[in-house]
Amino acid sequence: MIRNLLFLFAITGLVACGGGVSEETQSFVRTHYGTVLKEFDPLCVYQGPFPWRPSKSFLGCDRCDVLTELGLTVRANDDDAGNAGTGRGFDLTEEGKALYRDDYDADFVEVVEARFAKQGRSVVDPKILNRPRLCFGKARVHKVSAALPRMNIGNEMFQSFKVIIEASDPDPRLFDPRFASLEMGCSQPEKPGQPVLCKERIVTFQIISETHVDLRNDIRYGAWVNEP
Repeated sequence: MIRNLLFLFAITGLVACGGGVSEETQSFVRTHYGTVLKEFDPLCVYQGPFPWRPSKSFLGCDRCDVLTELGLTVRANDDDAGNAGTGRGFDLTEEGKALYRDDYDADFVEVVEARFAKQGRSVVDPKILNRPRLCFGKARVHKVSAALPRMNIGNEMFQSFKVIIEASDPDPRLFDPRFASLEMGCSQPEKPGQPVLCKERIVTFQIISETHVDLRNDIRYGAWVNEP
């Protein structure tokens, strides 16, 4: 794995910038990681469509067992052919239905349309915009808490940041210890009106240009080389 190959960079003396992250860096991460969050919200579990049967999704339903343990889905009594008692599919429980979405929002459409425009395509196929998922809130960048200097690795430029996520419109289950297995890591604020903050995460970008970056979370270097 690339992360292991980069262990030697840990001895280069790179030190994370602490509370002095510049406004320019804050803006850079808000823009680029904000786009990632619009497309792949970490406060959602992307599974479905429900009722789920093996033929409905070639990606499978790899988290349905966890969702069933949490009472959000239940094993079905039939299969694709309607055979009873097979238990090969999953249905939403009433609790799961309260969290389930298969639509898209304006932010996501904006990201897809911008990508299509760069590719010289102007028509978005509505079929690609439906994303079955169970959502516990909506994530956005709260702040960049630390940053490493940029590093050139194999003639490619990378930079890592520690980012704190804020959850808007949080579902109460987000704070329920029973749902800890979903690893969303959000804490209930001590006082009303305070933001709902989630665990700090390391975000690494491959910087192709100041306006074009790719998320590369398989890369770790410098002071964070051994962090998950």
